[in-house]
Amino acid sequence: MEVQLPANEILGAKIIDLKEGFVKLEIPFKKEFVGSFNQGFWFGGILSAIADWAGATVGSSVLANNDILLNTVDMRIKYLKPALENIDIYCEATVLSYNDNLLRVSIKLYQNTDNNIVTEVKSLFVVVE
Repeated sequence: MEVQLPANEILGAKIIDLKEGFVKLEIPFKKEFVGSFNQGFWFGGILSAIADWAGATVGSSVLANNDILLNTVDMRIKYLKPALENIDIYCEATVLSYNDNLLRVSIKLYQNTDNNIVTEVKSLFVVVE
């Protein structure tokens, strides 16, 4: 998964843990990810791209052999606090449910410790057979 999506060349996400229904990623800080140079915060669009990539990755871990994760149809993002520059992001994604060709995923992004959550996301993906 790290090399299958060209967008990940930009993100540089590394899979730390992957098992059925769960993935943990590490995304190293890059100066290009800063969205507020005055305040030194990660750009929210980068955080949402990380969450979307994590959702697709964890979603793929539960698919049957011939199923295809088609696309994201809904993504609800809560930016809880700023993600500070010069600090890596960690991301954990968990499959909540998979039925009727819909896959629901919960995602959290944090810095330093899993108690320092900066963004929470709920995503819905369409799966085709």
